[in-house]
Amino acid sequence: MNIKRIYITHTCYCSGWNLDGIYENTIFRKSMHTNQKWEEDIKMLDWDFKHPNWQKHIKLVKEHDFECVMAPDCFSEKTIEFTTKCADKLLKYCDRVVIPIHYYDDRLEGYELAFPITTKFNPKSRQKLGFISEFAEQVTHILGGSPQSQLKFSGYFPNLKSLDGNLIFWCAVHYGEYWDGKWIKPNPPLTNEECFKISILKLDKLIRRLSK
Repeated sequence: MNIKRIYITHTCYCSGWNLDGIYENTIFRKSMHTNQKWEEDIKMLDWDFKHPNWQKHIKLVKEHDFECVMAPDCFSEKTIEFTTKCADKLLKYCDRVVIPIHYYDDRLEGYELAFPITTKFNPKSRQKLGFISEFAEQVTHILGGSPQSQLKFSGYFPNLKSLDGNLIFWCAVHYGEYWDGKWIKPNPPLTNEECFKISILKLDKLIRRLSK
């Protein structure tokens, strides 16, 4: 395992949290969807597949220095040509471009891929991925899922570089829970921000240890 970054997109919907302070000295970085309001120090640009806006997406990539950019999702054989053309254009402006896959064939060979592990995320198209071994070495990012699930799947992907950290934010905000190897609901309750901070520190420490 050589995970260097965990990107969280949904925190950018929040106000009043000092995200830079929370993420300081950790492997966590701020991310945003194409259509979100701009915040400073964004390191990963996430593709908004529900409201696709290619012109705005590539405009942001041209204007800002991102560590990582998500290309449009590859949902089926019909979308693969568009996806790869977009990825090629994005690679002119960002060194790391990752394609979220729900369908795979040989035309994706050579690209970095993001693998969705949550069954709620387009589960029908997940059936079109076939055997993970066919593209395991190309997967550098895991989409969705709990830290437990991500750690289980990480063993399949020898070149994994980053993870999606959105669920720890979701559980802190909606359930008042933090992650410490499992989900914990503190009693007495902590604030949502406190739960989020605890998850950040616990997961950062674990990933750093496992990535040595």
